[in-house]
Amino acid sequence: EWWKNVAYLDYRIPLVVNFNPAVVFPQQSYRGKDEQLRFAAKLVSGVMDYKAMVDDQSLPVEKLGGKPLCMMQYYQILSACRIPGLKKDSHTIYPSTDPNAPRHINVIHNNHIFSVDIYDGAGRPLNTEQIYDQLQTVVNQSKFAATPTGLLTTMDRDSWGKVYADLVKDKKNSKNMLAIQRSIFVLCLDKPM
Repeated sequence: EWWKNVAYLDYRIPLVVNFNPAVVFPQQSYRGKDEQLRFAAKLVSGVMDYKAMVDDQSLPVEKLGGKPLCMMQYYQILSACRIPGLKKDSHTIYPSTDPNAPRHINVIHNNHIFSVDIYDGAGRPLNTEQIYDQLQTVVNQSKFAATPTGLLTTMDRDSWGKVYADLVKDKKNSKNMLAIQRSIFVLCLDKPM
């Protein structure tokens, strides 16, 4: 716990580039939005397969010199969020064992942020085609760019903490922030800025 505080939550420099866990893939050349969405749907489906292994603790244990390594970090990335604070951030994890565990991802398109359910009514992850349909709906509902409020998260942590504290005073903003924080992960379909 002390390591997470010292090496992660106490630092006040911007997270983007410096700390955020992220996955960057080789550049893809899509022949249109449809091909991008099909790739993204497969990616989401793959992450959900990985999440199932995390949730049922069936990830193979990594070893170094034949000795098992701590796997705790794998259980603190998905369905987790770093929340800005005024002097120190906090890290909230929403475990799959929670009766109200997250069932959605956030998808960003044209600076709009959508909460997209990726489980069906019976609690099963959506298949790739169903995820594609969800992503198609997102794109259709966000044809024009919105104000890039997501950029606020790139500020130094003290500044972002102050802005965040002001934002969540409003009930609607607070509800929206909670939906973002409770997501399994974020998928960004935006173009580079």
